[in-house]
Amino acid sequence: MGGFNPAWFIAAALGVALLATDILIPEESRKKIGWALLSLGILLFIIGVVGFGVDVYISLWKKAETIVLPNTPRVEAPQHSIVKDKTAQPSGHAHPSARVDWRDKQNWRRFLHTGMTRTEVRRLFGDPEKMSVSGNTEFWNYDQGMISFDMDLHSDGSLYSWDEP
Repeated sequence: MGGFNPAWFIAAALGVALLATDILIPEESRKKIGWALLSLGILLFIIGVVGFGVDVYISLWKKAETIVLPNTPRVEAPQHSIVKDKTAQPSGHAHPSARVDWRDKQNWRRFLHTGMTRTEVRRLFGDPEKMSVSGNTEFWNYDQGMISFDMDLHSDGSLYSWDEP
């Protein structure tokens, strides 16, 4: 979160350069400069992938996929994929009838499992002390314990990892 994101920096720099080209450069020279800027963009992209890893660009791509333009219908995920994910819960997990103490590590080991939704975890442990989001992942903190939800797999999140307090 926060911090320097080279993908945004590159996109902003190229956007400013293209805008300046369109305003300041005579029309007959724009084509050559446009190709030069495109080449520079591709070079910076390659340098960014090598230097910062492809994860930066994947997270940027996922953010771009979630942008909804005005008057554009929103396409929801097929229902069968959500149902399939929810039925993939491992068998043998206990389901408490009431909230349990998240401070007790045994409750993490006994009740948490991958595929749980945020609603199920909130019912189990209550509201987290802190929540944060990075890309398509939401993090819930309970003191030193942390639960990670993948927000792409299910509309209410899908627990995919945790660290006990």
